[in-house]
Amino acid sequence: MARCASRRVAAAAAVVVAVALAAMLASAGGGGGERAALERCAELYDRMGSAFAAAYDDINRRDYAAGKEKAGEAMSLARRGGGAFAAGGLPSPLERQSSESVKIAVVCTAITSLVK
Repeated sequence: MARCASRRVAAAAAVVVAVALAAMLASAGGGGGERAALERCAELYDRMGSAFAAAYDDINRRDYAAGKEKAGEAMSLARRGGGAFAAGGLPSPLERQSSESVKIAVVCTAITSLVK
């Protein structure tokens, strides 16, 4: 039950970010640093969602080490998504979503560490 709930939470977080990024990309101008940062962030968040899904699948197969590794990858990708804006000298419009995604990955990693 906890595994199912954690996957739903991670999937929901990825969907919220994807929808927000799509809306921002639609309203962004043709060029410039903001559009490039949004595109890079969208790519990283897409990969983050895949990493969370892979972590879930690994944990469901009781391959806890692989699940922990994928959760760590998701955490890194979430941080890099927010960093895409910082690299362009722009404030991240997804700071809260990045923070929540990192928290989900931290909890997943902690729980996986406790399971033997």
